[in-house]
Amino acid sequence: MPASAPQIDFDVIKQTAQNMHDTIQSAASEWGAPGWLAEFAATVLGGMVTFPVAFFLVAAQVVVAIGSWAAASFLEVIDAAKAENQDGLNTVLAESINEMLGTSLDAGDLNAGGGSGATMDANQNIGDAILSLFEQSFGTTGPVDADQGAANARKFAGWAVSFATQQGFMSILTEACSLGFLKEFHELPDAVRQGLGLGRLQRLALQPLIQMAIQKPYERYCNNRFRPTQLAEAQLVKALHSGDMNEGDVKAALAELGYADDKIDFILTDFAAKLALSEQLTLLNNGDIQEQDVINNLTLTGLPEDQAKLQLKAAQESQASGQYSSFLSAIGDAYIAGHIDEETYNNLLSNLPLGDAQIEAFRARIGFMQDTPRKSLSFSDVQEAIVNGVVDFGYLDKWFAVEGYDSDGQNILSFKVLKAITSKQEKEAYADYKIAQLQKAGKPVPPWLTDASKGL
Repeated sequence: MPASAPQIDFDVIKQTAQNMHDTIQSAASEWGAPGWLAEFAATVLGGMVTFPVAFFLVAAQVVVAIGSWAAASFLEVIDAAKAENQDGLNTVLAESINEMLGTSLDAGDLNAGGGSGATMDANQNIGDAILSLFEQSFGTTGPVDADQGAANARKFAGWAVSFATQQGFMSILTEACSLGFLKEFHELPDAVRQGLGLGRLQRLALQPLIQMAIQKPYERYCNNRFRPTQLAEAQLVKALHSGDMNEGDVKAALAELGYADDKIDFILTDFAAKLALSEQLTLLNNGDIQEQDVINNLTLTGLPEDQAKLQLKAAQESQASGQYSSFLSAIGDAYIAGHIDEETYNNLLSNLPLGDAQIEAFRARIGFMQDTPRKSLSFSDVQEAIVNGVVDFGYLDKWFAVEGYDSDGQNILSFKVLKAITSKQEKEAYADYKIAQLQKAGKPVPPWLTDASKGL
């Protein structure tokens, strides 16, 4: 039931008037007015001042009270209407959505009046209906080509106009059927939609579908029809020098790209392919071009002339450095092999344009190579030395480690050494040594070693 009628608080008005009367009477007495005059002035002036205030208070209280009472009553009516007409409301809303979107929802798919989050299943049904409409209409069950993208663009444009028309028609129909009482009722769902940003979120959700089914295929369609893409600057210059375009056409194309006439010549030079520095250096060394030609070409790449000179000098010195390295290697090999004496070695080094640090580093490397063994005996040499007692059995293990043989390789070569030893006593001694080494390393002992140790 609606709330009871509001009551006006007259005590507030009475107290306000009394306070005004007392204030005026006190002021008149302080100014020396007779008592009867002070009372008269307080009564008259207090009433004149208090009346507008009292009227405002009464009006404001009445408006607030009536508004609260009306709002509460209206909400109770809405609650009762929802409870008594839930199925009917769902049917009307479903038909309204179907009319505007072209979907095929029924009352059971909706959750009208229960809150947007009351059941996500109902929300999913609505979303499935809307997305299915777009997917089926735009042919997204397979790849979308350019022609299909153009057709989808036309469909979507028509659907947008149809939706706006149906929305306007539904608004007119709702206002007419309610005798104008529901004219502004659409502001409530609009405010909720805007507050939650549902429109923006809906656009984000549909964006991939629109892009893949319409925007990108239609873009390919328009590109194929109107051919708007122009050659880039580098491509135009390449076409000029390859003979595919003449200079007039290239300059006209650059003008269409927005370049002023006094900038076009620079573009033609700037984007022209240029020889690499190494190629120019080869031409320079063979006398085909002059050093200034190389410097001029380097300035075309954006280097100042002084930096171009330094870059050319660095390239020349780098080329010479490679030759010096090869010469140093040859000097070192000849000195280590004894083909040149120390005096010749020192004279050659002193004549090279190398710094003291480079010379000292080279001498240190050559000295290390002289002091470090660089060759190893062959297996046949080692085997012969063991058989003839020139070296002990441990030398073979060291040789294995230097050469990098694995366990199987060491066993095979050890077997060959054992077979080469002619003395039975030496065979047993070698077998005992190998067995001890294998057991110490935690490796299995081959049967032929055990037999050899027993003299078999």
